[in-house]
Amino acid sequence: MKKLKTALVLSGGGSRGSYQIGVWKALKRIRIKPDLVVGTSVGAINGAMIALGKFSDAADFWLSAETDEIFGFSSKTDISFKSPFKIKGSSEFFGMPMEDAFGYAKDILMNGGTDSSRLFDLLKKHIDENKLRRSRTDYGLVTVSLSDLKSHYLFKDDIPFGELHDFMLASASCFPAAKYHQIHQTKYIDGGYADNMPVEMALKKGAGRIIAVDLNAVGKINKPSMKNAEKNAEEFILIRSTADLGNFLFFDPKTAARNIKLGFLDAMKAFGRYEGNYLTFRKGSFGGSKIKQADAAGRIFDLDPSILYSRKTLDRDIKKKLFPAPALSDEIKNISDIKKALAALLDHAGPAGLTIIIAEDILRKGDESYFLKTAASKLLKDQIMAANYIAGSGLLVPSGPVFEHFPRGSFV
Repeated sequence: MKKLKTALVLSGGGSRGSYQIGVWKALKRIRIKPDLVVGTSVGAINGAMIALGKFSDAADFWLSAETDEIFGFSSKTDISFKSPFKIKGSSEFFGMPMEDAFGYAKDILMNGGTDSSRLFDLLKKHIDENKLRRSRTDYGLVTVSLSDLKSHYLFKDDIPFGELHDFMLASASCFPAAKYHQIHQTKYIDGGYADNMPVEMALKKGAGRIIAVDLNAVGKINKPSMKNAEKNAEEFILIRSTADLGNFLFFDPKTAARNIKLGFLDAMKAFGRYEGNYLTFRKGSFGGSKIKQADAAGRIFDLDPSILYSRKTLDRDIKKKLFPAPALSDEIKNISDIKKALAALLDHAGPAGLTIIIAEDILRKGDESYFLKTAASKLLKDQIMAANYIAGSGLLVPSGPVFEHFPRGSFV
């Protein structure tokens, strides 16, 4: 059987890039070694480390990276800049600690973008150009020249000796948040402006199997190229997290460690080693529709998606999240329109509370439950799947309101 040439294609996405290192860990576990790695922005940086083949160095890079180390400012020491805005009840701004967010904003406004010299030093520390050029794993990246916004798709052999680190940094220069990077007389910016998922580079090199890792971040995805790759590659696998990977500008070892776990689990699911969607389950933990019900319950009750669950550990963690079914107001009881009634019920009880209400009704009435026989079954699919799992797993005893007819009466 002919061995397929394997290409790993890595999107940009700033600090979310740690997720791609988790994917690499899974590929190592299942003994898939890429013949080619191409990437944009942080994907170009990760791609170089993957092509070098030293997982421990890549993990060390991510598990020690912090915002001030990457962008060259420290909000902890620079307190001269105070926000002109007052945001009540919040210590965060777009997922970043408030002091980091405004320190970052100050750097952009006063200096025309954050300083990338520290990142450049980190690249030289963790990525050996000579070893990368000698590696049997081919490597490529994307960047854009600022003057004409022209895309540059470059493999390592296209880049002059001594300039690999420069072009990596150019690919990751997310202008205007980060300064452009100048090489000789040309100013370059982030490759995500042109192609945040450069699958065409993989096709150009004859890859038969393409593994694409998307960080769900800002950047242009070339849809025709993606369709072309899906059509022409003998095997096309897209790995993308359903969980929140965090703010792409905020670098933090704790978030990086979590994202590495998520990348590992998602890749193992993509290759059929584990099961699930939002959550991850050991193979054979569930059968049939049960796995979708379990997944819905995990999402609604906000379980940790970076954990590998068995049936036993899932039930244990869901049970910890259960609470008495919420009491209902007279106002909700008397709403006559079913869509408005269900919307009011969801707003009142919240997704988890409503799921508990539905589960209790299913336990009392089985298939005759109001929620299974009316339009609610289509309007509340996730809650009903989760409720079916909870009811069928014996995780609660009914204690809340009894639904006789809804709307127009009555919760007894």
